[in-house]
Amino acid sequence: DAIDKYGSYADSYITELLNDYSSGTLGAQASTILIVSMYASHQLWDGLRDCFAVYNGYNAEADQTGKINPKQSFDNFIALYVGAGQTLGPDWDGDMLYELAQSGG
Repeated sequence: DAIDKYGSYADSYITELLNDYSSGTLGAQASTILIVSMYASHQLWDGLRDCFAVYNGYNAEADQTGKINPKQSFDNFIALYVGAGQTLGPDWDGDMLYELAQSGG
């Protein structure tokens, strides 16, 4: 029932903002925030799943395929969350989700 009700939320939200020409670049910013935050959450979950595999005896160092690599997943998450060029307060200048959260109050 929830999927039927909210399944197209991101699609309809992004489409509505992209078609609103009075907001300038708001549509592009909104779509970037939604997409990057979803992919960052995916990387965080992937790292957690990889940690469980290592905890259960999987040797990530011996794996040559690189399919299970918790260090890489968490590194990707931090890169998406913090971004490049992050400075500390009071300015909080940066490029990704952390800076947006700090500037939003």
